Amino acid sequence: LEHVAYGVPSVDPRDPDLFDAKRYWRGPVWLVVNWMIAEGLERYEYYELAERVRRDSRALIKKSGHYEYFDPTDGSGCGGPDFSWTAAIQLAWFPDL
Repeated sequence: LEHVAYGVPSVDPRDPDLFDAKRYWRGPVWLVVNWMIAEGLERYEYYELAERVRRDSRALIKKSGHYEYFDPTDGSGCGGPDFSWTAAIQLAWFPDL
């Protein structure tokens, strides 16, 4: 997480041959995946990391809206602009937004 502004990228950003911040499953952040990651981290008592994932997810929604996925380097929205699973994550985690 220390190599991107927003977690969790779908590919290690230190790998220049694979990482592409905007290319579908080659690097972007997917909030539905962040939800699963945070749930797993919390289950195994990695509370601080789980909170970082939730905090970054909230920041992405606030910055860019309900996009399908997000660039982990700058938080810009990618893919569909009104994606239901991103809205579902907001309703589950951040109903106050």
